[in-house]
Amino acid sequence: MKKIVVLGGGTGLSVLLRGLKQFPLDITAIVTVADDGSSSGRLREEFDIFAVGDLRNVLVSLSEVEPLIEDLLQYRFVTDSSLNNHPMGNLLLTALYNITGNLTESLRSLSKIFNIKGTILPFTEENPVLIAHTTDGKIIEGESNITKAGKEIDYIEYKKSATFKNKILKTVCAFANNYMNREIGLLFIGVEEVNDPKTEEKAIPQRPICGVEESLIESTENSLKQLLANIHPKVSYHLITDIIDDRNYIIVAVEPGTSGPYQTSDKAENDKDISLKAGRYIRVRRDSRLPNFKEEYELLRKFAHDVFSSNLNETATLDDLNYEYIKEYLIATNAREDIRNQSKLDMAKSMGLISESEYGGYRAKNFAVLMFAERPCLLYTFSEPTRPY
Repeated sequence: MKKIVVLGGGTGLSVLLRGLKQFPLDITAIVTVADDGSSSGRLREEFDIFAVGDLRNVLVSLSEVEPLIEDLLQYRFVTDSSLNNHPMGNLLLTALYNITGNLTESLRSLSKIFNIKGTILPFTEENPVLIAHTTDGKIIEGESNITKAGKEIDYIEYKKSATFKNKILKTVCAFANNYMNREIGLLFIGVEEVNDPKTEEKAIPQRPICGVEESLIESTENSLKQLLANIHPKVSYHLITDIIDDRNYIIVAVEPGTSGPYQTSDKAENDKDISLKAGRYIRVRRDSRLPNFKEEYELLRKFAHDVFSSNLNETATLDDLNYEYIKEYLIATNAREDIRNQSKLDMAKSMGLISESEYGGYRAKNFAVLMFAERPCLLYTFSEPTRPY
C-alpha cells in the first residue's frame, strides 16, 4: 500500500482527506494547531491547550462511521451560556486531552472510537502562537488578529502564477539569506495580491484566488525546481500544494539558510525568460532587492558568524583596498567632509579598516577586504560581494 503524508489545516486539508480516504492509501495527516479564533480560541484561553478545530475536521473527514456520528462531532451549541458556538467535537477533544495529558495519545484513542482511516498527528504538542512582523515594524500575535489587521507581512509574498520568474527567484533568494531574521519565508503561487489605492488595501490575498489548474500542478512544480536551481549554494525549500476557494495553489516554503550567503546566478541574468541581475538579494520589509554596502557587510558578517569582523587578513594590505570604493561608501553614509577629504591611509585608519601587523606595516581587516577590495575572492576564500551600483 502506498503511503501519503498531508500537511496543513483549514477547509482545504479536510476536503482533500475526504477524497483521499476513498483510495487504498496509508494516510498520515499532520495538522496545524495554531488557530485562536472562535471556539478553538476560547478553549485555548480557558484550558491553555492547542487549537482543536482543525483536528476535529480531520477526524470527521477520515472517519468511517454513520453520518449521524459525523453530525454529532460537527454540532455547534446554540445557547446563551458559555457553550454557545462550541462544536461537540472540540469539547470531546479537549476533555480527552485533559484526561490523558497527551495530544497524540488522545488522537490515537479517538481514531479507534471513530474508525479513522489513517493516522492523525499534530504539528506540535505545544501551545503555539503565530506571530506576524508587519512592514510598518509592528508585531501582531495570534492567527485571528493577523487576519483582522489586514497588514502587509514581510515574510509572505503572493504571485499570480509561476511565470513571474525573476520576482520569484529574487524573493526565494532573499528569504534564504534571511536578512531580517525571520523563521521562514512563504511564497504563494496562484494567489494574486490586492492593491487598491482607494481603500489602501495592499499585499493581502485576493479572494477567491485565481489558483493553479490541477492538470498543471506537476509541471509548475518542476518549473519552480528548475528556476530555483539558479540560486547558489542550494536553497532548502518545500513545495506544498493546498486548496482554497475550491482551487489549487502552491506554497514555496523557504527555510532560512545556514550555508550562505545565497546568490542568483549569471545564467539566470542571461536567460531572456528570467533576466534577473545576478547578486545576493535580501528582504527589507516586503521589498526583495540587492543590498547596499552596509547591508552586504552585515549579510556577509551574518554568515561568517562574526568571526571575521575585525581579524587581520593574512595577505591584504592598504594597497588592496579601492580608494574610490571607500570614498563612495563615505558619501553614501553622509560621513563628515573632513573625513571624505583625508588621504587613503588616514581615511582607512579613521574607519578602522587597517591595523599595524606584528610583522611590520599595515594589514587590512577581513571585513574591509570584503567591502572595499576589487576582487576579495583572491584575498579571502569566503566569497566575492556583488556591488549594487
